[in-house]
Amino acid sequence: MIHDFQLWWNTEVVFGDGAAEKLGALIKRDGATKVMVHYGSGEYLHSTGVLDTVRKSLEDAGLEYIELGGVVPNPRISLVREGIELARREGVDYMVAIGGGSAIDSAKCIAVGVFYDGDIWDVCSRDVSLAGKMKTLPVASVVTMPATGSEMGLASIIRNEDKLMKSPFSDRVMRPHFAFLDPKYTLTIPRYLMVNGICDIMSHHCDRYMTDDAHFGYFDNLLESAMHYLHSDLAPKLLDPEQDSVVERGELMAIANMGVDEWIAWGRHKEMVTHAIAHQIGALFDVIHGSTLTIVYCAWLPYVYKDNLPRVKRWAEKVWDVPADFGTDEEIALEGIRRLREWFVSLGMPVKLSDLDIHPTDEQIERMADQVLMVNKKPCNGSVKKLYKEDLIQIYKNAL
Repeated sequence: MIHDFQLWWNTEVVFGDGAAEKLGALIKRDGATKVMVHYGSGEYLHSTGVLDTVRKSLEDAGLEYIELGGVVPNPRISLVREGIELARREGVDYMVAIGGGSAIDSAKCIAVGVFYDGDIWDVCSRDVSLAGKMKTLPVASVVTMPATGSEMGLASIIRNEDKLMKSPFSDRVMRPHFAFLDPKYTLTIPRYLMVNGICDIMSHHCDRYMTDDAHFGYFDNLLESAMHYLHSDLAPKLLDPEQDSVVERGELMAIANMGVDEWIAWGRHKEMVTHAIAHQIGALFDVIHGSTLTIVYCAWLPYVYKDNLPRVKRWAEKVWDVPADFGTDEEIALEGIRRLREWFVSLGMPVKLSDLDIHPTDEQIERMADQVLMVNKKPCNGSVKKLYKEDLIQIYKNAL
């Protein structure tokens, strides 16, 4: 069912060939005078021409800009702190991120930190709440790696490399003002990043599907269709050089956006504990986010499926084509889980920590479980099943 909710969405999407060329004029109209361009360090910045395009667009609009590179997966609090100091010193009044979720999340955090007098990690870790009083520089993104959908989202997720902790924080004012989506800038994504992105997108849709409800309505049908299309149609084309093109890359950008912009999941008790569990693997072992999610889903879903068997059964039938006469409800649900795992393996993704040669100690497992609860400020987490510390420990052990 659709529960009570409020939705505020202010991101202007500019999609298509030449989208980034419009950046300068549009953010100038939005009040920009001096911009920080924030990005990673990949060759894609130059081979695709995206960085030069952004620079020229800003220059043509008469906007001053500075640059800060160095963003990596699991974006670092140290670079955020550097960016905050630089932005204040240079009088920056607008952030432009080039890349995927890591660059965009880092830019969002810098944008908030410019106005915060203390250490920005206090806000990231939610030890300090700015609810209702958060201020931020406007943010725009030029997306080159569609996966997290951060270009449409209201959250930033940052890794503290000293504390080995990863924490999300969010506020509606953090939604980017613009998202520039030109599919041609995604054509050079390496395969391993592409499959990580595809699995991240699948997890976002699955998180919105796996609720504590057993009502199957309009949004269930939308989510089922999106997940089925992603694994059965779009992913095979993207990974086949003979079929891949800017058309498929545009589809990937669209489905990545849809996974987080909430239009596909009005008023749902969405499942976010999977991401919370995965974040702490990324925090402790610095594993790319998509890989942590495939590992977690293969450990979490077998642990919780009985708590909403009707929903997991329907997901198996509608998304993974398990026949209704396959067996009992439980057998159908388990077959769906098996097919999800099989799909991850077919993409070359890890389905347990040992696939990445990671073997956490009992102490490290307990630490990750504690950090899930610490970050979320709750004694339990989860929608399908409320998970307490002992549950989280068991899921991490199941992931070994």
